[in-house]
This record gives sequence, structure tokens and C-alpha cells, in this order.
Amino acid sequence: MYLVPAKVIPKKIEQTTLGFKGLNKLPVTDSGELTAMTNMSSKYSPCLYPRDPREVIQTLTSGTALFPANGKLCWVDGTNFLYDGVVKGTVTAGAKSMAEYFGTILIFPDKKYYNYVTGVFGTMVNCPDIKYVCVHNNRAFGCGGNGFYASKLSDPLTWDDLPVPITVGCSWQTNTGEEGDFTGIKVVQNHVMATKPGHRYELYGTKPANFNLTKICDVGCIDNKSLVEIDGVLYSMDDAAYRAYSGSIPKPISKKLNETYVSCVAGTDGRKYYACLYNGVSYNLYVYDTDNGYWYREDSLHVVDFARLDDDLFALADNKIYKFNSGTEVVSWEIESENFNEWYMGIKVNLSVTIMAELETGSSLSVYCSIDGGAYALKNTTTTTGFRSYEIRIVPQRCHSFKIKLVGTGKVKVFGFGRDVLLGSKV
Repeated sequence: MYLVPAKVIPKKIEQTTLGFKGLNKLPVTDSGELTAMTNMSSKYSPCLYPRDPREVIQTLTSGTALFPANGKLCWVDGTNFLYDGVVKGTVTAGAKSMAEYFGTILIFPDKKYYNYVTGVFGTMVNCPDIKYVCVHNNRAFGCGGNGFYASKLSDPLTWDDLPVPITVGCSWQTNTGEEGDFTGIKVVQNHVMATKPGHRYELYGTKPANFNLTKICDVGCIDNKSLVEIDGVLYSMDDAAYRAYSGSIPKPISKKLNETYVSCVAGTDGRKYYACLYNGVSYNLYVYDTDNGYWYREDSLHVVDFARLDDDLFALADNKIYKFNSGTEVVSWEIESENFNEWYMGIKVNLSVTIMAELETGSSLSVYCSIDGGAYALKNTTTTTGFRSYEIRIVPQRCHSFKIKLVGTGKVKVFGFGRDVLLGSKV
């Protein structure tokens, strides 16, 4: 008996993505992760939302350093050191490490200082070659080359008071048994930590007689400006990853960035770790949300210093001082979805895409699709305000996978999107 072959009826499925999980540039992603983004934030996570505006509050000629002190900003423009917009002294051009000690701003590697109480700008004499500086427990601490230094007690300008025998209030210095120069110094969890490219050290003791600089692990840091403390956790960058340290071994947190780590300038608003990464080719301003553990990318802003005053974050970039979360800038943004293949090893036919979003007045949203890695094609643009779902019909096309790109201007919340797909043959 002849049997008629059964007719294969394609299976229609509906797939939904509600909520988003930040950036993942690795080949394999989880549902809700994004493969690319520009100017996005976690402000209303898990929905997508553009970053807040930035306002230019000062334009410089050749800005190289920015620092907060006494509720005001100070910076270096060319060879001028300015406090609250007024030139107070002359330094060498270039990057600086600064720290504030009860009215005195220490400026290294120049060995300069400015006292904003007395108005005196001066030079520290008999001072070692310090590159990075911090202040803790009524002393200044610094490092440079293989040397680690502590100033005289209550006197951050004196570094050469080294009597024999040692006194409680004298200066102090030491070095390490490991090769390489120090790359950073930071106060974290009420103690001083110093780094080299492959090592991390903590200072124990309360006075020169019992000071002890101890290596705690063989995971270091390659850029002092990447060192930022948030809620007792120290974030930093080495040549393989961004890491979070709260004790024991610093843990990598940036695998999904899939980046090359060359240098970094970082800052914080108290919750987020803003990290301007240079990968040897370009700059990317990444933001790590310490609450949800997701990464976001803002743009290619080349930040040379961050400064935080109270709850406000400032950045020196492109010879401008920006105030974040301020001003009337209309932000343009975009995201690219994961590569939708339904984990089905066969041909699919995509029928429609539905976007769930809320547009505010003056904003716009455009939807693009890419088939099997091809160029993105515009499918729909809307400026309709309010919360709604936008269904975009797609001309049926056989493919292995496709991606969605959303491009917008202004304030748009994206809650999720869905897709209608026909699963076809496996050939």
C-alpha cells in the first residue's frame, strides 16, 4: 500500500523579551542582553532608557587634571593650576595626582601645594619623587618608582623627617621586594592600599614604628585613575579585566565587555562606576551599575579626569568640564539586540516584531532589522507619545537568525519586544 507523505506544517512560535540585562559583546548572549549600545543607562532598569544629559560648565585650552576640594573644582589648564576658576600657581603640563589635607591641596608629581585657607601656593622641599598620593589618618601617603612614603604626622608637606630612633610623628618610607613601579594608591576600607601591575599591597600599623607594607595578592592594577571605591568595594583595572575588591582576591567583573585593557580613567556618582577605557585604538565610556551588576556603554567621550562634588559628577574631556545629569541636551541613542536564532538549527521565517515602549514629548523611535548578519534595514519610525506597543510587520524572509536595532532621540523607555517566528526545515 502506498502512503502519502505527511505534510510538514511550519510551527509558529511567539518569543518575548521583557526587561534587559545590560551589554554583552561575547559571541553567546542570554535573553535580554544587548550586543551593542550607545548612550544608554540603567536609570530605570530593567527597562532601557537613555543616559542623562551633560552640561558644559567650563571650556579650557589644554586641560589635563580635575579635582574636587572644599566644595569647589580645581583643575590644570596648560601650566596653570586653577582653584574655583582662578589661577593660583604654575605647574608642569600633564596629568596629576592630587589629594586634600585640611585646607591644603597636594599636587604630584610636581611637589606643589595650594592652601585655600591662606591662599599660599608653594613647593615642597626635600620631597621624594612621588607620583601618586592619598591622605589617611592625619598623614599623606605617596608612592613612586619602587618607593612608598608617609609624610610627617599632621604635616603633609614634610617627607624627610627620618630620625633614628623613629618617633611617633616622623616621616616613614619603604620599598618592596617585587620588581616594577607602583601604579596607584588609594584609601579603601579605612586603610591604604597600593598597587603594581601584578601585585597589591596594604599598609598595616598605626605609626612608623609598626608600619608594615604587606603584599596581599598577585593581582594588581595598571592605572591609578581606575581606582574607585564604592560602598567599601574597590574597583580597578589590570591588563585583563576590571575587578572588584572587598577582601581576599579581586574578582573580575568585565568578561562580557570582551575588551582590551590599556588605560582607564574612572569615577563614580556613588552608585555607578564610570570607566573611560582606552583599548589601544579607541575610547569607550562604560558604566557598571553596582546594584544590578550590568554594564552599559554611553559613548566615546575621552575623559582625562573625573571629580565628584557631593552628589554631582563632573568630567574633564575634550578641553571641557562637563557636569553629568545636568542641562538640556537631547540625547541620541541606539541599541542592538541579541542575535535571535531561537536555538533552532534550521531555517526560520520572521513575520513581525512588536516593541513595547513609552515615548515622551519630543522623542522618536526607529526600528531596524538585520537578516543573517546583513545590513540593517529601516522598518518603522514613530513619534507617537505615551505607553503602547508598536507592531512592525516584516516581509516574510527565510533566514537562520536576525537582529533588532532601535535608534532614538530623547526620552524613551523600552520595556521589551516580541517576535512572531515560523520554524521551518533544517536544510
